[in-house]
Amino acid sequence: MTGTTEAAREIDRVLDALKGHDLFRKNAFRVTGLATDATPRQVRRAKEESRNAYYLPPDAAGAPLPPSTDPVELRAAFEVLQDPVARLVHELLWAGDAGLNARAEAVRLLCRALEGTTERGTVLTETAWAGWRKGLRSWAEAMRSEATWAQARRRVTEIDDPRVTVALVRTLRQRLQLHVVSVAAGVAAREARTSPGTAGRLVRAVREAGFDADDVTRTLRAAAQPLLDEMEAACRTARSGDPTRSGMSAARTLLDTAHPRLRALTALLGEDDELARSHRDQVALTTNNCVVAYANEHAAALGGETQGFRDVMGLLALARVYASTPRTTELVDKNLAEYSRIEYAIRRLNEATEAARRSGVSLPGGRGGAGSIGATSSAGRPVSASPRDRLHPWVARLVDGVFHVMLWIEGLGLWGGLLVLGPVPAAGIGLGAAALGLPWFWFAAGALIVAFYASTFLSGFGDGLHFWLLLLPAGLTWLVTAWLGGPTEWLTLAALTVSIVIATAKET
Repeated sequence: MTGTTEAAREIDRVLDALKGHDLFRKNAFRVTGLATDATPRQVRRAKEESRNAYYLPPDAAGAPLPPSTDPVELRAAFEVLQDPVARLVHELLWAGDAGLNARAEAVRLLCRALEGTTERGTVLTETAWAGWRKGLRSWAEAMRSEATWAQARRRVTEIDDPRVTVALVRTLRQRLQLHVVSVAAGVAAREARTSPGTAGRLVRAVREAGFDADDVTRTLRAAAQPLLDEMEAACRTARSGDPTRSGMSAARTLLDTAHPRLRALTALLGEDDELARSHRDQVALTTNNCVVAYANEHAAALGGETQGFRDVMGLLALARVYASTPRTTELVDKNLAEYSRIEYAIRRLNEATEAARRSGVSLPGGRGGAGSIGATSSAGRPVSASPRDRLHPWVARLVDGVFHVMLWIEGLGLWGGLLVLGPVPAAGIGLGAAALGLPWFWFAAGALIVAFYASTFLSGFGDGLHFWLLLLPAGLTWLVTAWLGGPTEWLTLAALTVSIVIATAKET
């Protein structure tokens, strides 16, 4: 066993007791109130005095935290100071009275940051945020400074103990900076579960502090390991059941479990991190496989009503969001397109069947559904060709193109379809009308209304109430602003847009 390995083991043993908020709270010099340059004789005297029931620790002027009066903490701290390796580590993680260098400044700032952060990881004040940003930068600077390690080597000479060597100082230089980064990463990991945005802010402070980028990434991945383990367990659970029987419920449970953890993971590691991408892709692929296995097994039952296929496509659309490799993305897209075509055909066939029923005409194959797609006549011959088959080839291609565009817009959902059909065409039509000297407002407003109804129609929503929800507020806004002499076009267009958003939200 090499000296470096032995030194690393000793250092890790000491640092294991100084994690999270205990980084400074359990520092032996903080607890006892002694200066970092206290002699062994001063330490022994303070230890003897601490046994007195009326003992008060010395007032450490300039220290970032007051000393402790707890007998248990004091006893543990004095034991630490008797260990030369532990004492050196605790010295470097504390700011004494004479500490005016970058290391001491970093300790004070980071102590302020930790004390302004809850155990759950919530940073409470802007002062605490400033402590994190400035403290991490100062710590990175102190760890790069030769003055810090020259002082550490002098202390090795002064301590004069065979357990405290130059090899230990070299290992301490590697371990100590990453230990503080791991404390910040742990705070971010805890906060990421409830507030990914706040956690991301702390992660940016860590990444911008000046530490080695690879070291930071490894430390953040270590902090994110519990999240990764939980997502892998959720995927295993989803795969463990019979997807042909419980695939839909397994996929929903998996997505419910994975979603907050994937958000937290993205806040910690970023969108492009390979580890985060692989776990997102694993969730997407597991969801896809569960849903497709269930849908294929229950195609006949799902085909009776389009809502079943909409549920399938909804889960696949969520899986598509998480897919991060071309292979998984292509697979989910292929399944989405297939089920979208089936759902569209079923819906149109059901509508035709209902119309025929009302008019007293019977259609081959009975009621629309999965069983009626591709049905044959009683003589075994295919049902007569559709009107599309009698079209000219280029007209048929045009019809197919329109059909696929409608499927694509329908697959976007109500909000996505409205966005594609609405603002961009409305702006273009309005600008074109203005360029031709026509009343741009009416063209733009008309395009917005058409976009809304087209999107609601393709999504299966919409009724007569929407007409009044759209036009009444816009009309009243026009009349009032015209009476007051205000900018009628812009205010009316704004009222129309707000009405569309409200009506769309009501449907979704």
